[in-house]
Amino acid sequence: LMWNDRILKPFNPFGPDIPARQELPERSIHLKGERIPIQPYILPQLSKSKSKKEYEEYGGEEGYLNSQGFYLYRNKRLIVRATWFGLTRKDPLFKLIRVRIDISNKQDELWRLDVRKSQASPPKEVREELKRIIGRITDKGKRVFTRGITLSRGNNTPVWERELRDGKVAYVINSKHPLFAELLKNRPAEERRSFKNFIDLANDSFPYAMLHSDIGNDKTEFIADPLNRTKIKKIGRNLVKALRNIGESPDSIRNKLVNTEPFSREPQLIEELIQEE
Repeated sequence: LMWNDRILKPFNPFGPDIPARQELPERSIHLKGERIPIQPYILPQLSKSKSKKEYEEYGGEEGYLNSQGFYLYRNKRLIVRATWFGLTRKDPLFKLIRVRIDISNKQDELWRLDVRKSQASPPKEVREELKRIIGRITDKGKRVFTRGITLSRGNNTPVWERELRDGKVAYVINSKHPLFAELLKNRPAEERRSFKNFIDLANDSFPYAMLHSDIGNDKTEFIADPLNRTKIKKIGRNLVKALRNIGESPDSIRNKLVNTEPFSREPQLIEELIQEE
C-alpha cells in the first residue's frame, strides 16, 4: 500500500508473529442478541523477544506503558486504541497486556460511537464484565515480571520476603535465613545490634520508586539471574563448615541447602560443597 509515494507497512499491535507472545483464552459478552469476542494477549519482555529491534517495534512511538489496554474494532476497523475505559489505570506491570474487542455496526448506539466513528464508550453491561476480565488478565500480566524472581517456592527459604502492612506491600530481608543466623552467631551483643540496625535501614530504604520507574521504562533490561557461582560457593563453604561444627550430618546439611536460597537453584553446587567437607 502506497501513500504520498511512501510504502505503508501494516502493523498488528498484538504481535501474531512473536513466538513468545501469550494468547489467553477468549472471553465473550452477549449483548442485545450479539456476541462480543474479547481476546487478551500478553507480549513478551525484552529478554524473551527475538531481538531488541522487534521489542521496540511493538512498543511503538508511545512505548509499552501507553500502548496497554483495550483495542476496540468495529467491523475490523480500529476505533479506539490502548485504553482501559477508565476501569483501571495504566500500570507498568500491565504494560505488556493488549486486549482486542470486536463489535459490529449494529452496536454503534450502545457504544455511543461519535459521528466520525473514532470515539466510543462501553455500555454499562459491558463495563461490568470488562472489570472482571481486567482482574483476570492483569494477574497474568504481572506474572510475566515476577516469573523467575519468585520470593518463595514451597518450603524454600528466600533471601527476601514480601510482607503486607496495612494493605500495603513491603519487601524485607528474611531475618530467618540460615546465613543471617550464622552471621550473628557467637557475635558480641553490640555487633549484633549494629548488624540488625543496618538490616532495618536497608529494609526501610528499599528503592520502590526507582524500581517502579525502571519497570515502566521500555529500555530497562533487568539481570535475569544475578548469581555469581564463585561467590555463592565461597559463602556455601562457610555455611557448611558452620553446620558441621554444630553436629549436622551430611544429609541434614543437604536438606537445609536444598531449601535455602540461593543454593536451591544450584543442586550440583550443593553436592560439591558436601563432598569438599
